[in-house]
Amino acid sequence: MSDKSNDGQVFGFAEVTLDRAGRYMMPADINDSMGGRKTLLRINVELHGRYLELRTDEKFSQLVQRIKELAPTLPPDTLSALMTDYLGYSLTVQIDNHYRLTIPKKLRELLGEDELILVGVGDALQIWGRTAFKKGQPERRASLKRDVPGLAHAVYGIPQTRPPMNLMEAEPTEPDA
Repeated sequence: MSDKSNDGQVFGFAEVTLDRAGRYMMPADINDSMGGRKTLLRINVELHGRYLELRTDEKFSQLVQRIKELAPTLPPDTLSALMTDYLGYSLTVQIDNHYRLTIPKKLRELLGEDELILVGVGDALQIWGRTAFKKGQPERRASLKRDVPGLAHAVYGIPQTRPPMNLMEAEPTEPDA
């Protein structure tokens, strides 16, 4: 599922199923990337309410710090919503001795199903309901396709020497005579 890196980030993908108690087996490589069984984790609802986010307590503290730094630039109602419905609506969870993670009932209801998709995105593990993940996939892929010229240098490791050119606007060249 994931590539474990030295900076505590997790990347990759897994499909899991919740049992009747709302638990799923944590894939071993994710468990390792998230710090193991004894590590406290924080789970919360993503800003748009589409999926859950799982972070180590350390990564969650870093998120809180980034939000505190941003706070003076935000309108009061946005800051209030961010503090209440994003950070405040988080819970502490832990992987049990059988390598299972229990998703609290009020957060399971948001997912709406027992078939889940786990996606490691750096400092967080996204926990999607399978249906919502699949439904949003065409839009995510279309965004990537649309932005390939601006992303290719980072994705393929090719140095970017000039701004990406829109090929549709490029002037046609005459063939050599």
